[in-house]
Amino acid sequence: MQILVLGGTGFIGSHLVPRLLADDHCVTVLNRGKSKSDSAVVSLQADRDDAAAMQQALERYDGSEFEAVIDTSSVCLRHTQVLLAQLPQFAGHLIHISSASVYLHCQMAKESDPIGGASVWGDYGVDKSEVDRFCSMS
Repeated sequence: MQILVLGGTGFIGSHLVPRLLADDHCVTVLNRGKSKSDSAVVSLQADRDDAAAMQQALERYDGSEFEAVIDTSSVCLRHTQVLLAQLPQFAGHLIHISSASVYLHCQMAKESDPIGGASVWGDYGVDKSEVDRFCSMS
């Protein structure tokens, strides 16, 4: 499977990418370039907050070659929208990695609980919950 991983060298990505490679997937990683990627992956560099850099990093892809996109680093809706705008032919699976910060009530949250971001998380939880809503409707 051809898989694009965003944030492939962070906390989640550093565990996810080796597993994908071990399962014989072809992995492309897009990150800011602050950490090294596994030598077995195609590495792309861009800051998620820079739409032009995202466009430049993904310009050789139309999205059709990726069967899945795993996004471990989107913290706001704009990040996800910019990503999908750069991959117009993408028709695979988008997997957005979320966090407990999206739930309105942060104690013992369950996936069935309402989202919107508990006040303890500030804008981070609200922004992440907007991405969750968008991805669940896409």
